[in-house]
Amino acid sequence: YDHESAADRSIESAKVLAKASPGTFDRMLETFHRGVSLYVAARRCRHKQGTKQWRKYKQHAIKIRKEIHKWKKHGIPNVVYYCIFLDAEHAALAGKHDQADKYYKESIQFVAKSGYLHHAALFNELYSDYLLRERGDRDEAKYRLEEAIRYYKELLVGRLRAKGGVESPGLALLLEGLSVQQ
Repeated sequence: YDHESAADRSIESAKVLAKASPGTFDRMLETFHRGVSLYVAARRCRHKQGTKQWRKYKQHAIKIRKEIHKWKKHGIPNVVYYCIFLDAEHAALAGKHDQADKYYKESIQFVAKSGYLHHAALFNELYSDYLLRERGDRDEAKYRLEEAIRYYKELLVGRLRAKGGVESPGLALLLEGLSVQQ
């Protein structure tokens, strides 16, 4: 996934989307995902020679993080884990590794317990990216990537079962190839 392109689109579309759908749940989720892409793009661009793009991404990411924290402060319960994960990305960008680890793990635990498998997978995937790129911790990064894959597989199987398609021979072959229990 190209987080830098997503971050650029995020900056361009922010005002249009806010006017088009003010106060909707979809806007909250969309704003969160824009924040995630902006933070990841900022982390990845920070070390590139001669680029100041990371500052632009960081500035917009911080703005989104503050907006989501305001939502939480006003009692919107759906954004609690958004705040935790964006706090992890914020700490990672600031080089506060112990704090980043704490928030990444807390956000993963929160979404996994809440049944948000798509975010459990995404958070593990991005935590793996951080561990590998910023910390050089290959073993923990590999474990987190394996966890991301496991959650993505659970999500896939759950969706296929909900549609009643698990009995198909082709699906059984696919699941066997993914080492997923039916």
